Amino acid sequence: MEANWHKKLHESKRRPDADAETKRAPSDLSERDRDLGYLLGRGKSFFEAGDYASAAEVYSHGIKMYPKHGKWIIVLQRHIIKLIRLHPVPFYNNRCACYLKLNEMKGALSDAESAIGLLEPAVAANARDRAKAHAR
Repeated sequence: MEANWHKKLHESKRRPDADAETKRAPSDLSERDRDLGYLLGRGKSFFEAGDYASAAEVYSHGIKMYPKHGKWIIVLQRHIIKLIRLHPVPFYNNRCACYLKLNEMKGALSDAESAIGLLEPAVAANARDRAKAHAR
């Protein structure tokens, strides 16, 4: 299954009808491949297995899937409508960790700076993510 996912990703990057934003053909993007939680979980499983290059690839895909300043979604929880902002900061932080394991310091520094830049202004709500980015 993992090999299929990688094969599909690489093949779609080479297709001429691929979407310029994601480098994947729109018809190839399953709902699961657009899901933030699924991509983070897939990257984490690769990272924990020691496959840092594959994990970095999954996180790169997640970064391409979400706009730089986030995406707003409406969620209904217990009869309350909430507006939640999804952003690529976890992808940058996790890809930074992959780059550190792969000794790609330039990429790690770039991702840490990107994560910190997206977490402006420095407020209590994003203090944990900012600390992670600074630590890396």
